[in-house]
Amino acid sequence: MSNENRSICSPCGGKCCKSYAGIVSPEDIQGDPVNACAAMIDSGKYCLDLWDRDSDLEETYFLRPRHKNRHGSVIDASWGGECIFLTDKGCQLSYKERPK
Repeated sequence: MSNENRSICSPCGGKCCKSYAGIVSPEDIQGDPVNACAAMIDSGKYCLDLWDRDSDLEETYFLRPRHKNRHGSVIDASWGGECIFLTDKGCQLSYKERPK
């Protein structure tokens, strides 16, 4: 049994996933974090994004699913887009596989 709240997600119709892909959090990563993140990026379905001056650091990088039609670079600092995992029938990932 999952903790998926279909009463929230289903009526949304993918609006959230059409505007920006989720963020991969540490608990979404299985095994060695460096190798796991590298494998996710190598798959072509994930990329690094960044927040500009969100903290004392000049830039803060984070891992997330790619946005559709944004292929190529490992870093994609786009301002939004449709998540690569969104299909006409919803997310192609199981609830457990989905990033936060």
